Amino acid sequence: MKVLGHRGCKYEIENTIRSFEKAFELGADGIELDTQSTLDNTIVVSHDENLKRVFGVDFKIREHTLFELESISKDGEKVPTLESVLEIAKSRSKMVDVELKNPKDLEAVAKIVQSFNYGGFFISSFYHRAMLEGKERFPKIKFAFLYAHVPEDVSLYAKKIDLLKPEIEFVTPEYRNYASITIPWTVNEKEDFEKLYDLNVFAVISDYPDKIIEFLKEKT
Repeated sequence: MKVLGHRGCKYEIENTIRSFEKAFELGADGIELDTQSTLDNTIVVSHDENLKRVFGVDFKIREHTLFELESISKDGEKVPTLESVLEIAKSRSKMVDVELKNPKDLEAVAKIVQSFNYGGFFISSFYHRAMLEGKERFPKIKFAFLYAHVPEDVSLYAKKIDLLKPEIEFVTPEYRNYASITIPWTVNEKEDFEKLYDLNVFAVISDYPDKIIEFLKEKT
């Protein structure tokens, strides 16, 4: 079971270089991150389009240039570009789950991911049409359906796309049949870990990658 740090990890400001570095330091096999686009079409890493929740500033990323965005910081951390994070991850041979927050950014995000020519990166999104389009247009990249529901037919999802990212509460025993392509989120509790360990899923996404790694050590 691989362990990916959710937005890096909860010990640092989410989706920042420090948070990703901390996740790697804790032993995570990779990270999950979110993408937004600036006014001048630079793909950056942020869950929210507005920086108010994380940085305490009412600042909409899509309404400002990268130069303007770089003036915003908190505890020395800024909103990083996607490219800068992927460079770090590849240099450490880590996985990255690149979540597409806006389907309009599909081409820009996919081109960045593809430019690294590295199999450890994949793109996920709640926008399944965008994922199917991406799979068709960028066959060298792996794409994932992200969802928070019970599909009518999991097998149809599995046939259409490379990876499945269901929310933990919607993972059923049926996923044992698709364990090798399943990456549930967000897994923080031992009870959830045990359930997924028994299903032998490929990877999990956690706010606390160190906790999941400890649970795994207890199994060996």
